[in-house]
Amino acid sequence: MGAVAGVTGTCPALTLTINGKIVVTDASTKYDIGTCDGWKTATQGAAGGALQPDGSIVAKIVRVGVANGPQAPSDQATVQGIVAGVAGACPAKSYTLDGKAVRVDAATTFEKGSCADVANGMRGGVIGKADSAGVILAKRAIVGPAQPTPGPTTPAPGPAMTVIQGVVAAVTGSCPALKFTVDGKPVELGPAPRFEGGTCADIKAGITVAAGGHMQASGVMLAIGVKFGGK
Repeated sequence: MGAVAGVTGTCPALTLTINGKIVVTDASTKYDIGTCDGWKTATQGAAGGALQPDGSIVAKIVRVGVANGPQAPSDQATVQGIVAGVAGACPAKSYTLDGKAVRVDAATTFEKGSCADVANGMRGGVIGKADSAGVILAKRAIVGPAQPTPGPTTPAPGPAMTVIQGVVAAVTGSCPALKFTVDGKPVELGPAPRFEGGTCADIKAGITVAAGGHMQASGVMLAIGVKFGGK
């Protein structure tokens, strides 16, 4: 969750960054808050989904235009991340979030969780002022289970998402088991693919589409979504 930037692609297949992390949406992505088109102007967002080996996330559920966690006044510092290096005892504990040193004390207000919940591996966020040593003295804090927000427990890593746009050619087979090429790249329809602007029967040579899916070891993309008209 965090700041949104670098939105590319066409709905439902988009690539963007949230808090500097690459997020990919596809036809199976569910929007808890907002819509796919909302990413184009959003400054904040959150995503939960399958973490890929390259560090990107294939989003299963998202919120567009939502900043979860406390927001910092302009003269204060804010940080979110996984709690590590916990030392001390309540009400005074020190630890790190996203590699940044943090300290809570009796004056810290917990908006979610409590000082007792601050433990290694938990997810947290704080707002406060950094002292001369760079340690953030937390005025407000949250702490909770280390899982994506929003959404269910992160699924096991899956194959990376690929999006291909271009002209259809070399159509073979019959619906729903259809094979074709898009921009010269081989594509076949996966189980229960989603269509936007047409149906399986409308896939014919010469039309323009955008297909999103997972690249197989054979070099054929297994499409889970097809948008007619491309861009």
